[in-house]
Amino acid sequence: MGHSPGFLDAEWLAREVFGWLFEDHPLPEGSQSLPKTKRQFELTAYPLNWALAEPSQRHCEAKGGRTVTIRLVPNAATARNGMSSSTSSPGAQAAQAFLNEYSISIHEWVSERIPKPKTYRIEIRKSLKRGKDLFNDNDRRKPFFYRRWSIHVSPKTSLRLLSLQLAVIFTHWKILDLTTGDLDEFRHFCISLFRKPEMFEQAAKEVLFYIFSNWVMPQDPEDFTRYVKQSVWALYNKGAGSIGNTIEGSRGRNNRERNNEGRRSYAQKTRTRKPPGYVSVYELVALSQTGPQRIYEAINAGTLKAQKFGKSLFVTTTSAAAFVLKAQQKREIRERRSKLETLGMSKDANRKRLFRLRENGFKDDEILQQLQRLIEKRSHRNKASPSSKAAKEPMGVTKTVVSSQIL
Repeated sequence: MGHSPGFLDAEWLAREVFGWLFEDHPLPEGSQSLPKTKRQFELTAYPLNWALAEPSQRHCEAKGGRTVTIRLVPNAATARNGMSSSTSSPGAQAAQAFLNEYSISIHEWVSERIPKPKTYRIEIRKSLKRGKDLFNDNDRRKPFFYRRWSIHVSPKTSLRLLSLQLAVIFTHWKILDLTTGDLDEFRHFCISLFRKPEMFEQAAKEVLFYIFSNWVMPQDPEDFTRYVKQSVWALYNKGAGSIGNTIEGSRGRNNRERNNEGRRSYAQKTRTRKPPGYVSVYELVALSQTGPQRIYEAINAGTLKAQKFGKSLFVTTTSAAAFVLKAQQKREIRERRSKLETLGMSKDANRKRLFRLRENGFKDDEILQQLQRLIEKRSHRNKASPSSKAAKEPMGVTKTVVSSQIL
């Protein structure tokens, strides 16, 4: 399928702009019209009559060089939103026309950039969304940033690059209805930015959605190319093809699900095969039932022997087995201490006993044996003692007396 009339108008306008900016073609006066869609527009230039100016004055570095502004002539529906000529002065009519104006300013770039454009771009994207929602509402004014666009070009900028940017703007303004041929042109441009185009076919299809919704506020002639290339590469790294986000729609899942799937796909691509005699950190997490932070602390302390293969860290099986056994013994010690507290021992007495055992050089398995003997002794005494019920009551004085007798 061929290109739409709006896309052909974008290509025609790109050629004309290059003639006006860099080949000193004279700017036509009065109202003009796009050849295919017949949409009327007017031209203004800065500086005025640059072709007649002195060579030293043709480039105004402080003001951004030459600029051509293309102003669309409002149609009948847009004109109804303006003020009536019978009830307003010519000045008021001009001011109202300015507020309803759709325009594209194409600047000859001279290395001027906004230092932190992120905030501006967030607001412009909000304006784009709101402008699309209000497009068919002729009684409400569209947001400023939806109606005003700026593009930067240089003599080295290709006609294809400028025509694609104009096509994106025409899409927002409903001058261009995308066809399969138009989408193919954008897709071919995306994959042509890489040395191995066949690797990025699916990512190029998915990036079209972001081009037509997120690309705003270019600040130099290469901004569009840079945005497209970075977006395609990001989608490829996230596993393009499994995300299911294309310009045709059917997004389906929410952003969190798509991002999680992209991370899993990327992890599968970059995962290093486990060498024999080693276990991964996350396998050790599952075996020892401890957090990864504890494992990394043990590795840094030298109690766990680990080695890095590729981008992943692996622990030796012998060291991992000792770590798992030690973690299991610590869990059993905590369980037996809890058992002692249910049998009437206070927390302070429990903590002091464990401290003395460790201070005397008892290992974890020996501590387990000591705690088990104490549990059996206390259980037997509680069954034989008539004050066992009092020992079970949550009263600190009674518990202290019982624990002092055992200790």
